[in-house]
Amino acid sequence: MSFKNKKCLVTGGAGFIGSYIVKHLLKENAEQVVVLDNFTYNRDDLIGELANQIVLSKGDISDKDLLKKTCEDVDIIFHEAAQADVPASLRIPERDFQVNAAGTLNVLTAALATDVQRVIYASSASVYGDNVASPEDRRFVETSAPNPLSPYAASKLAGEMLCTAYYHSYGLKTTSLRYFSIYGPGELPKKDSYSLVVAIFVPQAIECRELVIFGDGKQVRDFTHVEDVAKANLLAATSEGAIGETINVGTGKPTTIMELALKVKKLVRDVPLRFGPRPKGDPMGGYADTTKLKRILGFIPETPLEDGIRKYVEWYESMLVRPLEPKKFVVNGTCHSR
Repeated sequence: MSFKNKKCLVTGGAGFIGSYIVKHLLKENAEQVVVLDNFTYNRDDLIGELANQIVLSKGDISDKDLLKKTCEDVDIIFHEAAQADVPASLRIPERDFQVNAAGTLNVLTAALATDVQRVIYASSASVYGDNVASPEDRRFVETSAPNPLSPYAASKLAGEMLCTAYYHSYGLKTTSLRYFSIYGPGELPKKDSYSLVVAIFVPQAIECRELVIFGDGKQVRDFTHVEDVAKANLLAATSEGAIGETINVGTGKPTTIMELALKVKKLVRDVPLRFGPRPKGDPMGGYADTTKLKRILGFIPETPLEDGIRKYVEWYESMLVRPLEPKKFVVNGTCHSR
């Protein structure tokens, strides 16, 4: 895997996943890394110390002229810019399609006009909905028919279809990666959202609060560490076999929300559980079939969930500027103030 003499653009490169891709590209000695971000949701601190090693373009993928200018002389685009929040997509579905569908069309059009060699598109396992291999085996296979249950999922599927269409119609070399439940240091939950459950549960446990489970906790997820996702992106960008393909990026290991809660209670703090109603658009979910990931990229995400949770705890605690007040302790699973 070599990025020497390669100029790379990461849309949404100041975001959670994008910033990790930027770091890995710099480690692989990419000639130039360009970040395009509007900073509506993303934070300067995620690329903080890297600012003097990248070219930063502040702007939006809806700006076609800026996008085309930014793509000039770029070899590879990692398209991470997105509206990525299922609850928000239910409230304002138009925004998801403007950013995730129309925005992806803009990226592909600019890439084609400027002779970009490869486009790696960040899709989502949410496109499957509940269309699993079987009720007994909640495994998602790339050949399964998509069944999006939220505007967010539908908009990400639209981006995938555009990538496939541009590959077949114009020969633009695209690859769509379907991400499964990404987590890791740097991730923070969005306001009024139940998504990003690791980033919700860990602070709740550290701060001696209840872990709130929406539904019965039997929803299945495939928790995939962000470092592994970044590696998969770089491998996809350098694999000839990945051209024109859609590939799951997950561990292939199912974990229920209840199992995650119990791991957090064991690894962080034994706080109480509380249950709430399951939201609309929240699928029962499943886990990745990794056959294609192994065959094409020769890769399987390698971070065990317990290790990933510990890394998140270390990062989150390092971000706390002072001890939490009042100090608390737990007796028989219940938190008490000192």
